[in-house]
Amino acid sequence: MNPADAEETVQDAIRLFLKAGGVADPANPKTLLDALGSKVNGIAVNRRRKKAELAVSLTADGAPAELPDPPNPEDRIVDDHIARRAVSALLARLDGDELVTSVLMQMLDGVEDAADQAKALGRDIHEVYKARRRLKGHADAVEKLMEKW
Repeated sequence: MNPADAEETVQDAIRLFLKAGGVADPANPKTLLDALGSKVNGIAVNRRRKKAELAVSLTADGAPAELPDPPNPEDRIVDDHIARRAVSALLARLDGDELVTSVLMQMLDGVEDAADQAKALGRDIHEVYKARRRLKGHADAVEKLMEKW
């Protein structure tokens, strides 16, 4: 990432932090650094993903590639059924882990940022990071299970 992009990313992270009502505790600057670091990470990943998607949508000579046909309704119904089954299996695996279940619900509601999840759940961001790691292990197990479906 070049310096101009890095500066823009940091500015965007600060803007998002303030827009979300982020408050810095002068006695504990580490919480501010954690929250801003999480925002910067999210922005950088999203930008990298966007560039990768753009690269995939171009042919070798730089011309736009043909977009695949949209899925037909029957395929969408099957995909929806598999998705519901996967979420149900994941929730069954999470039974008893209240924090991981809450983090998953936040993700399903569109809250992807760990700092935003921690704020919404009233938990420390480090607890949320640990819960997300546990969730990843469960999600990987469900993904292996889905290969048999």
